[in-house]
Amino acid sequence: MYRVLASILKAGARQAEAGEFTKRACINGKIDLCQAEAIADIIASRTETLHGVAISQIKGSLSYEINSIKNILVEILADIEANLDFPEEDIEPLDTRHIESRLVDCLEKASKLLSSYEYGKILKEGLKITIAGCPNVGKSSLFNLLLRENRAIVTAIPGTTRDVITEELNIEGVPFSLADTAGIRESIDVIEKIGIERSYANIEDADICLVMLDSSRAASDEDIKVVSETAHKPRIILVNKIDSRSRAFSLNCLPLKEGDEILEISVTRNDNVEALKTLILKASGLISMNGTYGGQSRNVITNARHAAALANAIGCLNDALETMRSNSPIDLLTIDMRAALSSFGEIVGETSTDDVLHKIFEKFCIGK
Repeated sequence: MYRVLASILKAGARQAEAGEFTKRACINGKIDLCQAEAIADIIASRTETLHGVAISQIKGSLSYEINSIKNILVEILADIEANLDFPEEDIEPLDTRHIESRLVDCLEKASKLLSSYEYGKILKEGLKITIAGCPNVGKSSLFNLLLRENRAIVTAIPGTTRDVITEELNIEGVPFSLADTAGIRESIDVIEKIGIERSYANIEDADICLVMLDSSRAASDEDIKVVSETAHKPRIILVNKIDSRSRAFSLNCLPLKEGDEILEISVTRNDNVEALKTLILKASGLISMNGTYGGQSRNVITNARHAAALANAIGCLNDALETMRSNSPIDLLTIDMRAALSSFGEIVGETSTDDVLHKIFEKFCIGK
């Protein structure tokens, strides 16, 4: 195979560059830049949800939304410039209230798209969850239960987990990086101390902490320390082993903060694990207080470039509305509107430079 390839290259052929076929389709107008980037999202998608969003964008859902806003702006510009350039013609006078209403409509549509970026970024990049707690509270057992596989070693010996173990967890189509950590306690064991230091580092790096407590015994000073050390992070307090709960156990001595979610679970009996998944989605901001799930729309912004262009366009539309409401000359309005159009055009590739295109397609697989 390598000899055949070498002969072909020697005869004058060259290897395809990263994303070359998609780039050619984009340059030749077969697809726009939104659709091209969606191809890369499909290849890199970690969940069915992101895959579905990317498929929808390949079919043109996001491009349609962007172009519908652009078309409104182009129509407004055409009316304004016709009145400015041909005042002597029998052209209907500008209805400034109607123009303002249409600009507000464009602004609302763009703002709604941009507001989906927080969800889209999570879909694409995922969130980090750290399970923290003292030794033998059930961290590794919960880790295995959530993953539905025996990934971490579980024994009755305290300190079994000595390093951070990380695996990918999919909850309702949202990717999470789930970390099982060494039990936090005072130790003179050199290896265990390194593992505990890594536990603290992982807590700092986490988006959400699952703080586990053992309800089969009274809360210890080490439990108090773990709860205190995670107070600055979004967290869920998990009271484990409720099937063997001790009367000595109480939350009253723990430094809980207002708004802490507290869930009683039994890992051995699989009690309330589904409720935990819902709380994780809630802690991530993907489920609102009324239980509405954030992943219902296919027009989700997952690309930082799109989000930046939308933010610029929204700024220009706000400037345009301010120009109108300050009774400034109407021709000044066209400056802001053209800037907004340029930003929207960047998303679908109408105003992208060669440097931008190269930056986008260099992230693709070879050839794709």
